[in-house]
Amino acid sequence: MKADNAEWWITVVYEPQADMDKLLFLQELKDIAAPEHDRWLVIGDFNLIYQATDKNNTNLNRRLMGCFRETIDDVHLKEIQLNGHRFTWSNGQNHPTLTRIDRVFLHLGLRTSFPILLPPLLTLANV
Repeated sequence: MKADNAEWWITVVYEPQADMDKLLFLQELKDIAAPEHDRWLVIGDFNLIYQATDKNNTNLNRRLMGCFRETIDDVHLKEIQLNGHRFTWSNGQNHPTLTRIDRVFLHLGLRTSFPILLPPLLTLANV
């Protein structure tokens, strides 16, 4: 960052499909979240939801939702809300399943002593 010569870590995510691979990914995310990552953006397609409102139906995998929520909490990530539509993925059917799986998370380490003002990062296209 030019303003203060601070370094940022950016992790881009394209989450796997299989449940076991998702759990391995969440553990990997915990493993790389070391204290030296003072400023860290984690962005991408997580292929997971952590709250029921991230899906337009009640077909929920609450175990995976809980694991994702636990990882977010353990790694001290804060979500940056995206501008645009509520959902970021559709299965394209006549009565579609819609989910919000694309996310931007921010971690500001303990050594960061000032607030970061971020403009809206993304505007989502129609799903």
